[in-house]
Amino acid sequence: MEQVVCKRAYALWEQEGRPDGRAEEFWHRALEQHIRGCAYVLGQQEGSQDGADEDWHQNREFQSQ
Repeated sequence: MEQVVCKRAYALWEQEGRPDGRAEEFWHRALEQHIRGCAYVLGQQEGSQDGADEDWHQNREFQSQ
């Protein structure tokens, strides 16, 4: 997961014009996008789009442990 987030953070950084001193911001944005994507997939597998926000919060808590 870390490698996926790192690649996404790098892509976001490049899209923003490679600004200095904002690595942590891009890392957090990429991590959030990754977690949201995982929650979306979980919601789709369960057949519920309404559960995506709840899945996102649960996934976020799990990832932070």
